[in-house]
Amino acid sequence: MAELVFQDCRVPAENLLLPAGRMKDLLQVLDADRITGNPPICLGLAQAALGHAVQHLKDRSQFGRPLAENQGLQWKLADMAMDIEAARALVYGAAQAIDQGRQSVAQVSIAKTYANEMAVRVTNQAMQLAGAYGLSEEYPFERYFRDARGMSIGYGTTEIHRNSIARELLKGSYLV
Repeated sequence: MAELVFQDCRVPAENLLLPAGRMKDLLQVLDADRITGNPPICLGLAQAALGHAVQHLKDRSQFGRPLAENQGLQWKLADMAMDIEAARALVYGAAQAIDQGRQSVAQVSIAKTYANEMAVRVTNQAMQLAGAYGLSEEYPFERYFRDARGMSIGYGTTEIHRNSIARELLKGSYLV
């Protein structure tokens, strides 16, 4: 990653992406992208990590039994699935609100933040369940984790979204 800074640059009118005064339109599109772009990718990463973790536990044996028969590991899989479904409900709810023109910044920020943090938790747990394979580049686990962690930065960090949620709560414009 690199930073590119333009200072005191003049842009000819024919090179402008938007006419003057239309930045709000672009920001509204980007606001919708926070829910239509980033969180579904997080859901996909988590779902793929869970699928690979399930397959790994079915394929690997310890003490003559498949790892998938271990109740403690089954509970971890169940927790991962519950986390994914909770995030999916938040993301779909926020997307539906956008479609119906009744979105709120807090609702979008809640969905984005939860989906991002869920993807990190689920991909981390998948790495843990895979043992040493979870760290190997020959398997997808470490890549899922790195991608999930990176997604929590794009379209505003989770901390920035927490600020947005708190601001709407304190203004009384969300859930109060």
